[in-house]
Amino acid sequence: MADTVVPILHSIYGRLVGTDKDGYIVGEKGAKHAINAATSATTATALPFGGVITLSTGDDTWNLDAPVPGVEVIIARLSTSTGTTGTVTLASGTILSSTQAAATTITFTGAGHAHLVGVSTAVAVCLNKGSTLSGIVLS
Repeated sequence: MADTVVPILHSIYGRLVGTDKDGYIVGEKGAKHAINAATSATTATALPFGGVITLSTGDDTWNLDAPVPGVEVIIARLSTSTGTTGTVTLASGTILSSTQAAATTITFTGAGHAHLVGVSTAVAVCLNKGSTLSGIVLS
């Protein structure tokens, strides 16, 4: 497959990365996201709305900062145990599912992930949720 060359209009880092005429970033290989590990010891600390968050395997509950418009967050629970749940509650605002059901909490039983995007400071949209075991519940 041949590479498509998109002219850089405004340079950000020499001639390697910049923006095109429509304001999109061009020239980068990809984005590296911050990875935040949420453990039993961090339940009192609010999780940032952005990057990738991995949840510990115990019965724990965390608060997620309010949505940030245009920012994505992926929350993943890597445990295969169905005997424990990981719960993430949005500090303020609402999570909308694909069925437009409004929720404020995501509960993971077993392994799974939820991919959220902030559309305003009060609303996050759940683009998808996947689970290898018994499921993820938005409530």
